Amino acid sequence: MTALTTDQFVENKNNRPLLALTLILAACGIFVSALALFHQIKLENGLQEGRSFCNINQAFNCDLVVSSSWSELIPGVKNSILGMIFFMIVFFVASSRQRGSLSAKGHAFLLFIMADLAMTLSIVLFLISQFIIKSFCLICIASYIISFALFGVSLIIFINEKGAKGGLIDGIKFLYSNIFSILIMIGAAFSMPIVFKHYLQAQSGYSEKELAIKKMARRWQLAQPREDLLKMPLVPTITVGPAEAPVKIVKFSDFECPACQNLNRSLEKIMEKFADKIYLVFVNFPLDSECNPALSSKMHPSACTLAKISLCLTEEDRSLSTKQILNTLYEIKLEGNDISSNLNQVLSKLNSTKLSQNKLEKCLLAEATVDKLRQEIAFGLYLQLAATPTLYINGKLLESNDPDFIEDVIRRVVNE
Repeated sequence: MTALTTDQFVENKNNRPLLALTLILAACGIFVSALALFHQIKLENGLQEGRSFCNINQAFNCDLVVSSSWSELIPGVKNSILGMIFFMIVFFVASSRQRGSLSAKGHAFLLFIMADLAMTLSIVLFLISQFIIKSFCLICIASYIISFALFGVSLIIFINEKGAKGGLIDGIKFLYSNIFSILIMIGAAFSMPIVFKHYLQAQSGYSEKELAIKKMARRWQLAQPREDLLKMPLVPTITVGPAEAPVKIVKFSDFECPACQNLNRSLEKIMEKFADKIYLVFVNFPLDSECNPALSSKMHPSACTLAKISLCLTEEDRSLSTKQILNTLYEIKLEGNDISSNLNQVLSKLNSTKLSQNKLEKCLLAEATVDKLRQEIAFGLYLQLAATPTLYINGKLLESNDPDFIEDVIRRVVNE
């Protein structure tokens, strides 16, 4: 390291308390940046249960800000990591000056340049929050305040050193001679996401499957809802629960689909847990070419008939519960194409119905019923369904029909 002359070492006495203040501000900046990173890692891994401490309302919502694409101005590098690196270097520069290993001019110059860049970036991020994201992060605001305070301190030091003339060369020499230490700080900052992730996972006590579910649920939260599903252009026939419930599930199903039957059992248990918090809309999407133009074969030969029966039972006999209708139609196995025989089989399973076989048969053949089923299938085709069952919750597609995943998503909505 280049030796410092006496003139270089002499520092304006007024800068001594400012140097201590710089160290305090840098330490606070490191803490705030680490807190922001910790919160971001917690969100990314779906380990944030309920509302975050810094989510006050739509105008002040940390989750919204740190989950936006603007949380990484450099793709793949979180802004909070850059903040940690910046404040660690500031702390290192200030402490080096205090130890006498950096000249007063070099310290003043480096500190002023770094603080100026930090303040400029803080202004840019503030404007992005204001006009693009339209929400603020309280943790981020704390880092902006620290950056502004640091700029004010650095400006006074810079003026006291009479513009830090000659500080550029000293500063460059200092950075060059301490490049290894700076690289260690950068490496430490980039390792923090891994450290935080392992810590959070260990503290949560969740299994690998539970952690995977939490991450899926977080991806669901970040997805944009489909407006066409939120407005629900289709007038639903088969529904369960109050329409004003916070959780709105749209389920596309086929009565001859084994996975659909399993999901029906799971949803029944989930709905018992959350009572009036769920509104379920059941939409028929039979995998049968007889009524579904997307199919080239009769994959499930009785699916279209069962779909029409479900619509008729719901419309014609209000005494039957949706649970009774769905459970019966999922369990029944129709044989052949004889309508009378099939309807008799259905009605014999529904002992409590007052609906006659003749009335049910008329409803089954009615154009209104056929048209209603056609509308439900068209809705599924419009959404480009790839399989049954397919679930949407509050306008967002679920990537898995795992009951634990569904329950986790519902719990997040209810706790918001």
